[in-house]
Amino acid sequence: IIAMYLPSLFTGFLTERLGLTRLMLMGVLAMLGTVVVGVISRDLLHYWGALVLLGVGWNFLFVGGTVMLTRSYFPIERFKAQAANDFTIFGFQALASLSAGSVLFLANWDTLLMMTLPILLGIAGFILWLNRQTVTEASPAH
Repeated sequence: IIAMYLPSLFTGFLTERLGLTRLMLMGVLAMLGTVVVGVISRDLLHYWGALVLLGVGWNFLFVGGTVMLTRSYFPIERFKAQAANDFTIFGFQALASLSAGSVLFLANWDTLLMMTLPILLGIAGFILWLNRQTVTEASPAH
């Protein structure tokens, strides 16, 4: 839990320094690192390392996504947008938590880790696509 929230002390600085896209891609890389470390070994040191990477990745993606959200709606839509966002986040968290036990029962730990890869690659692709759309819209017309 510390790895999830402690980076928030520095995430604002990193966002200003690196930009939102890079911060979020670093979050995806940390999450990918979680998979790699988790697959390599199940000893205590690897488990802790995977949890730290998971927490940092979660923080970078959560903070980055929240910043993106605040830039995507009109002020009058604020409460509806934030409510929809919170409902979606907590709904998927509940679904993931409730299904993790079933996946572990039906498969194994490595399968659970590997199931995150297409999701993480999709998130990275979406971040890059969104960044390209934003850069294209911000570019002056020729």
